[in-house]
Amino acid sequence: MKGALGEFFLQNRSIKQTILKNSIWLTSANIIARCFKFFLVPFAARILAPEQFGLFNYTLSLLVLYFLFSDLGINGLFVREYNQDSYSKKTLISSASVLKVFLFIASVGAGMIAFLFLKDPVVKQLFFVFLIKVLLDNINKFLSAILQADNHMQYESIKILVETIFTTCLGIVVLLKTRSLFYFSIVYMLGSVLGFLILSWSTRSYFRGLRYVHVSEIRSLLLKALPFLGTTIISMLLITTDTLMIKWFKGPEAVGYYHVSLKIIALIGVVTGILSTSIYPILSSLKKKVSSMRIVFQKGLSGQLMLGVPIFMGGLVLSEKIIVDIFGAQYAPALVVLRIFLFSALLDCMISLLNACLVALGLEKQNLVISGCSACVNIVLNLVLIPVIGIVGAATATVLARCVDVFFTYKLCRRQFEVGVLAIKSVVYYILAACIMSAGLYVLILRDFFVLWYVFLGAGVYFGLLVFLRETYIWEFLGYVRGRR
Repeated sequence: MKGALGEFFLQNRSIKQTILKNSIWLTSANIIARCFKFFLVPFAARILAPEQFGLFNYTLSLLVLYFLFSDLGINGLFVREYNQDSYSKKTLISSASVLKVFLFIASVGAGMIAFLFLKDPVVKQLFFVFLIKVLLDNINKFLSAILQADNHMQYESIKILVETIFTTCLGIVVLLKTRSLFYFSIVYMLGSVLGFLILSWSTRSYFRGLRYVHVSEIRSLLLKALPFLGTTIISMLLITTDTLMIKWFKGPEAVGYYHVSLKIIALIGVVTGILSTSIYPILSSLKKKVSSMRIVFQKGLSGQLMLGVPIFMGGLVLSEKIIVDIFGAQYAPALVVLRIFLFSALLDCMISLLNACLVALGLEKQNLVISGCSACVNIVLNLVLIPVIGIVGAATATVLARCVDVFFTYKLCRRQFEVGVLAIKSVVYYILAACIMSAGLYVLILRDFFVLWYVFLGAGVYFGLLVFLRETYIWEFLGYVRGRR
């Protein structure tokens, strides 16, 4: 890349350009990567069938649980402190790296001890493969945090792209040749190895010239990280407890149905989470400029809802075709769960940016309390609902817990800025455009095309309507792009 194009995509020149550059890199990489995963996950689900697919996800969730303390909230804290210059950058990287090494060793030790108590032979067979994968994934998250803190997300995007293409292509070949859950799991582990190699090369310059770290510096970072630790643990529990409880109460087949819906929502979460990831370092650097921070946050929240509203409404219309066309009729029991989760996806659009804003403002302790309340609601409702209505109860518990989270985090953010942070006029436009789009899809769905055609058509209609309605942020984005030309 040379000239103006290279400058735009490889350098950080202004707040708008940096957010747009990072968003374009992450969006492009994730769209391409998810197109590949779009083929792999349904393909694997069909070949492995609900029970084996459920055991795959159960084992992975089990390992994620053992690595609860491997982050300690350091990744999120690192991005904030790096941009607020509380430490010298070399000191911060040194201290965080030393802490991470000890945490990874402790997590691997916890996993090895837990292995001794496992009884399911399939889970025991997969255990060490996923132990390596989850360890590397956690290392990769730390390396990605370094790149995010310095607003060089193009390297993370390359990692996402290469790892996913490798995993998808090799995974499909392995499934066709062996139909083996074990060898398919090895492919996932090898993908994490490849991602680690790419990020290690991309971040090599950050680790040059690191000096000796004093215990006092590590202690200082550790004390600051404690509120992040609580939030991280709660987030991981929210992800894993559903899977574990479903397996305990309803068996691996129910986990398979549940994770089909969860994979779809995870895909949506990647798309809607890109903007939050891009904005978080900017919010952290604007802590002392509250008015500028509010403007960036308001635009970011509007951007999240611009994506979340049509996904929710269009998803309700297309949910049956999504399950049947992509995963097959054998996964029809996942339909109700998917419809419930679509509302959770809408809430997640807001939660990701709200949490980022609270951390950037230094309100991680308050965020911890809110997350704790949300987790308690989720766990209690799981215990009550899963034995009675199974996976539908787990999905319902998740949505209600998310409602608690959004209500209190939004209220706290609004109090900090002392004015409303939701652009009501833009939200009305999003709902209007999404309603028209959904009505059109409801009529066209009778023609029985493959579901992806409806997705592309719906997206085109929705954004076309926003341009026609002259929605503020769409026109601002278009104006900026034209200005760059």
